[in-house]
Amino acid sequence: MLNSSRLFAGIAASALALALTACATAGGGTVAEPTPIGASTQEPTAAPSPTTSETPVDAEDPSTWVVTAAGIGPVELGMTLPDAIGVMPEGTTNDTDRCAWAAWWSAPDGGYQVVTARPGDASEDGPVDLVASMTLPESTGVTGPLTPEGIGVGSTLEEVQAAYPGADFMDTSDGSAVGGRRFIQLEGTIFLTFYEGAETVSEITVTTHATPPYELCA
Repeated sequence: MLNSSRLFAGIAASALALALTACATAGGGTVAEPTPIGASTQEPTAAPSPTTSETPVDAEDPSTWVVTAAGIGPVELGMTLPDAIGVMPEGTTNDTDRCAWAAWWSAPDGGYQVVTARPGDASEDGPVDLVASMTLPESTGVTGPLTPEGIGVGSTLEEVQAAYPGADFMDTSDGSAVGGRRFIQLEGTIFLTFYEGAETVSEITVTTHATPPYELCA
């Protein structure tokens, strides 16, 4: 069996923003020339910096992809796995012998991965029910897919709670958080995973599951 952290490690090892005022002097001083009718009295302001959602998306560069409740970048929940693989970057792997229901891509520097999967018992063209970006626990400085608020793998708990006030760990006393994992749920289908003892996001997952599954390939 292979959990998501071990899957990442295994694959990584083998391939991650002025107004102007006219002034006049009193008593015979020079008066500023009047502004022509219709002329602007303001200098053009610089265009605001693009937000994450306005940044151009490059299908071959998942670091430009945006995480939404629908999926990550072009990979969306409900697509068939073959279609999902078709929009993932060159170099995406689908091991049809050992893990036919999942596909993954690794960043050239090995810093993170993008993974998608369908249910293991579904047909070959079954719908994708999970898309994730993952890195190793305690990784920092990782540039992977981000939410519109700028959160992704490598983000700290402090950054998450600043971007999403009120965000807190889910109650997983039902035993759903196996493997020392803790979850923060965003927007229903978006989950952030922190591993025990880690203060940075190890995985950001969009899934129809109640919580991100522990094992992708079993």
